[in-house]
Amino acid sequence: MADKVAEQMRLMHFNLYNRFAELMLVVGLDENTGLTPLHKDTPAASEDDEEEEENPFSNLFFKQYEAQVLAAISSSKALVFQPYLMEDPNYPPRPDLANGGMNSFESLRKTKLKGSSHSRRQVQAVNAAVIKQHLNKGDSSKSVADLPLSKDAIESITTFCFPDSAQVYRHKPDSNIHFLVLTDVSGCKTYASCLTFYKPYRLTKEGNGGTILFELLTDRSPSHKQAHSVDCFIPQCCVLVSKYPYFYAMKECLSCMISHVERDLEEMYQFIKDFTYTMTMAPVPPAGNVIVVSRLEYSQRH
Repeated sequence: MADKVAEQMRLMHFNLYNRFAELMLVVGLDENTGLTPLHKDTPAASEDDEEEEENPFSNLFFKQYEAQVLAAISSSKALVFQPYLMEDPNYPPRPDLANGGMNSFESLRKTKLKGSSHSRRQVQAVNAAVIKQHLNKGDSSKSVADLPLSKDAIESITTFCFPDSAQVYRHKPDSNIHFLVLTDVSGCKTYASCLTFYKPYRLTKEGNGGTILFELLTDRSPSHKQAHSVDCFIPQCCVLVSKYPYFYAMKECLSCMISHVERDLEEMYQFIKDFTYTMTMAPVPPAGNVIVVSRLEYSQRH
């Protein structure tokens, strides 16, 4: 019986044509991606490396870093790409189970580690083919061409989210929302609203040449820091993709996310899965002016 309910839930979202949103992408930096500087092979980068041997965070706020696609969630799939590809097998949520029956980020990570011969983190750059392949997997009603973002748009999404490249900040910038209109080679337009926010982290470097540890700061975090530690704010961006230019509505929806996405991974991804499923299952009227046509009939009495 439970299997039939799950199958009905998975089939239902395939049939909704005029959905408010098609996809949510999460882009940016976090404890799983680490900080990978751009332009690593320049002479200036070599000088920076020498300086960082004395002070590991001397150039932290002056460098530009490679943003990565962290997650992609549609009406039928919930994928996390860092530190490796993970899919929630119990997504979309089921109303008959607690928490919708969805897995937590940590449970997915532990399952992945059990099937792996090593647990070393390797950051992977996610390309368009990977996202499209996994979002389409098991969905015979969609072709790659039906997905809302073109291959070129997905490959450029980190640039669209962070046109000045991703940077680390000493003081927290204001969260902001900007809009994108993406046009493919055939002239079809896709609309995206991007919420950029900044999560507080404490970075600590272990020993000489050691790795940098990321600790997400909360109200319960200790106020004192170690010798080789620094508090900073790291950017992330939630991209809500739609076939309709409802920019004001998308902005209002994204504004409700800020207090939830600045939390730890567990709370953030759980909220984003619930939020995206709601947005992708909300029907809307077609874009443009709505015209109501009516006809009155009457019979004249003699």
